Amino acid sequence: MSATMVIPGRGPADTMHGFPSVGRAARLVVANGINGEIDRVQRAWLRADQEFEDAGFDVGVRDAGVEYVESVNVFGGPHKSLVASPIDRFPNVSVTAYATRPSPRNAADDSYDVPELSLLVELMVKAGPMTADNALLVESIIHTRVERTSEALLATIAKSQTLYGTVDLISPPRGGIVNASWTRNENSEGETGATYILHGARFVYALTRRVSRTYY
Repeated sequence: MSATMVIPGRGPADTMHGFPSVGRAARLVVANGINGEIDRVQRAWLRADQEFEDAGFDVGVRDAGVEYVESVNVFGGPHKSLVASPIDRFPNVSVTAYATRPSPRNAADDSYDVPELSLLVELMVKAGPMTADNALLVESIIHTRVERTSEALLATIAKSQTLYGTVDLISPPRGGIVNASWTRNENSEGETGATYILHGARFVYALTRRVSRTYY
């Protein structure tokens, strides 16, 4: 089997490399697929909400307007600075691949044997501006957005199966939506501006490569 893989519309990628190539492929998978999944999730939930209302239940926010994730806001690697970044960097996804279980034999064999890799995927969404009058509504919107964007993100990765051929097996994800949201102000020209509420989710996948490849 050739060591060169062609990513559709992106050119060749060398599968002989280790987790950097896996992380990059996962980033491309997310950037290329998540907005289509957001559309699908939105359509499905609008139908489900209508059925729930027809049964006499209150669904809360009828349409939370789940926002697209722009490709420039799909990042490689963890970025703590995103928490304080301009509000136009939200929603965003950060993708990081790393080796977590080396060869069970000696270290000299690690460059030839296949370790298990992990893939960390972090998502942050926003809602607002928030005021004293609309706080309850905005909190309902952020809750819905983080749930449905997370659902779209998980579906995007699940549909890939092999992350453009860089791995052979993707486990079900661990993790989920973080426990609490947080607020921040968007400052403008030295003055306190609008207040936004942010929420996030973290998912960790175990990835397996059955075919031995050299790791650098």
